[in-house]
Amino acid sequence: MRTYSPYFLRIAITFTALLLFCAALLPVIAEAKGSLRVTYELPDPEDVAAARIIHQSEVAEEVAQVVEDWSLLSQNVTLRFGTQLGPHFAVLQNGKLEIHIPYSFFKEMEKLFASKKYLEQVSPTTSALNTLHHAIYHELGHAVIYSQKTGISDAMEEEAVDTLSVILLISVYADGADIASSAAKAFQLLATEPDSTVNLQNDIRRFQEINCLVYGSNPDKYRELLNDLPVNSVEICPERFLVHHKQWEKIFNIPLPD
Repeated sequence: MRTYSPYFLRIAITFTALLLFCAALLPVIAEAKGSLRVTYELPDPEDVAAARIIHQSEVAEEVAQVVEDWSLLSQNVTLRFGTQLGPHFAVLQNGKLEIHIPYSFFKEMEKLFASKKYLEQVSPTTSALNTLHHAIYHELGHAVIYSQKTGISDAMEEEAVDTLSVILLISVYADGADIASSAAKAFQLLATEPDSTVNLQNDIRRFQEINCLVYGSNPDKYRELLNDLPVNSVEICPERFLVHHKQWEKIFNIPLPD
C-alpha cells in the first residue's frame, strides 16, 4: 500500500470533515460531486498476469480515494482497464465519461524498462506501475478540463494535464516525485526506440517538463536531474513549479501540499 505524505493525511482528514459538515447543511451540493469508479474488464489469457499486478497494486483505487477526499471531479468518471485502445479519456455517446487503459499499456512499459536495462533502485514492474500511476492522473486531468471551467485552452491541454499529474503525485504521496520521475524516464526511453522519429520531440519535451517540475519542487533533493535539463533550469524550474501549483490550487479551490 502506498505511503502518503503526512501533510496530505492532515489535509485529507480536515477536508473530509469539512465536506461532511457541509453535506449536512447542503445535501444537494454534496451529491453533485463526481467520483472515480474503477472497472476491470475480463483479460485475455496473455493479459492475465498484467491485470493481476495492476489490481493487486491498488494504484487505481488509491487515485479514486484521492478524487473522493479532495472532490477533484464535478462529474462521475469510470476508469476502465482492459480496453483495446488507450490510455485516453473518452466521452461516450450516452454522455458518460470514461478513462480507458489497456492491460497491454502496462506490459509495454514493463518491457520497455526491462529491455533498456533501467536498473536504478526500482524493478521494471515498479517502474511500469509508476508510469501507469502518472498516466491515470494525466487522463483524469482531461476529465477535469472537459467537465469544469479551467480556462485551459485546447492547445495547452496536453501540457496542462501532464503538469497536473506531477503536481498531484508530489502533493499526495511521500514518494510522488519518484513516481513522476519513472514516467519521465519512460518518455526518455521511448525517445530511443527505433520507431521514435514521429514522437521524438514530444517524448523529449515531456521527459524534460516532468523532471523540471520534480526538480522545481525540491531543488536541493533532486539536483541530479539538472544533468538532463537545459542550462537555465536552475532558475526556471522552481518558478514553473510554483506557477503550476498555484494554478491547480485555484482550479480545485483547495490547498495542495508542495
